Amino acid sequence: MTMMRKKTRFLNLSQDENKKNINDLKIIYPNQKINFSSKKSFINSDYHLIRQLFLNLIENAIKYGRDKEIYINIRENKNIIVDIIDNGEGISQENLKHIFDRFFRVDKARSREMKSHGLGLSIVKKIVETLNIDLDIRSELNKGTIVTLTLPLK
Repeated sequence: MTMMRKKTRFLNLSQDENKKNINDLKIIYPNQKINFSSKKSFINSDYHLIRQLFLNLIENAIKYGRDKEIYINIRENKNIIVDIIDNGEGISQENLKHIFDRFFRVDKARSREMKSHGLGLSIVKKIVETLNIDLDIRSELNKGTIVTLTLPLK
C-alpha cells in the first residue's frame, strides 16, 4: 500500500483537527466521554492524513475503552507530543507485536459486533511512516492503552 502525500498546510492540532474528529465520533458514540486538553500546537502537514490518523486512533480507544473516559493530551517541547489514553481492556504483550499487521484483530469473536476489520492500525502505521511521526504504544491487559505520537515541529 503506497500513500501519497498531498499538499501540506498549517494545522492547529488543538482546535481544528481534533475537535472536528471528536465531534464526528460523538455522532457515532454519543455517550462516550472524551477529555481533551491542549495548548495551541501548529504543524505543517497533510490535512487528510493527519485527520485519518487521529480518527483511527481515537476510535480504537473508544471501541476498546470499555465505555470509560478517553483522554487526549497535546503538549509541546522540542516536538508535539500527543497521548491518547484509554482505561479499557488493553492488549497483551504477545498481541502487541502484531497490531500493525493487516487484518489482525486481538479478539476475533468480538470484532464482528464492533464492526472491526483489522485495518485501522495498519493504516496508522503507513501514515506515521509517510509523515515521519514517531508512534509508541504501551498497553497492559485489563488496565488500558497509551498511544503516544511525536510529531516534528519542522
